[in-house]
This record gives sequence, structure tokens and C-alpha cells, in this order.
Amino acid sequence: YEKGHLSSSRQVLDGMYRSGVHPNVVTYTALVKYYCSQGDLDGARGILSEMQARDVSPNVVTYTTLMKYYCDRGDLEAARGVMDTMRGRGLHPDTIMYSTLVRCQSSAGDLE
Repeated sequence: YEKGHLSSSRQVLDGMYRSGVHPNVVTYTALVKYYCSQGDLDGARGILSEMQARDVSPNVVTYTTLMKYYCDRGDLEAARGVMDTMRGRGLHPDTIMYSTLVRCQSSAGDLE
């Protein structure tokens, strides 16, 4: 992947804060999705950490995005861990998250 695009997305986020514009959960989730699409899990996790540090709570869409990253790589255990983390934060899975997990389990041959 091209590091230039990742660094420019980081610059946009930093520029928003410098301009007094505070990104919301939609902005952050879009960045998590972008980093995941580039195979940059550390970048995605960094965005999640920044969200929480700036008092922007990830939502079900944010967590589903991360779950899909793990599913696409065949990591069922990590995908389940995302759901556990989300539940631990008081959020409830929606039908899209359950569908993502079912697809992941099916791909892993773990559908009971």
C-alpha cells in the first residue's frame, strides 16, 4: 500500500483539530476503515486509541469494521474478541455485525 495516502489521511485529521473542527465517530470510523483496507492494523488501532483519548466513543459500525478486517484474514478468534470488547463497553451487536461474524465462522469452518 502507499504510505503517502496513510500519512495524508493523518495530516487531514491533524489539520481538522488545528482548525478547531472536531472529528466525530463517522470521521474516525472512515479512517479505521481506510487503515484496515490498507492492511494497516496498527494504524487502525491507533485511530481507535485516539478516538477514545479524545472522548469519541467507537460505535457498532467502528467495531464491525475492525471485525471485518480480522474475518478477511481468517482470524476468527480476534473477530470474536472485537465483539467481546464492544459488549464490554456496553454496546450491542446489530444484524450487520452478526452477519459478519457468521460469514467469518463459515469461512473458518466453525459454523455450528
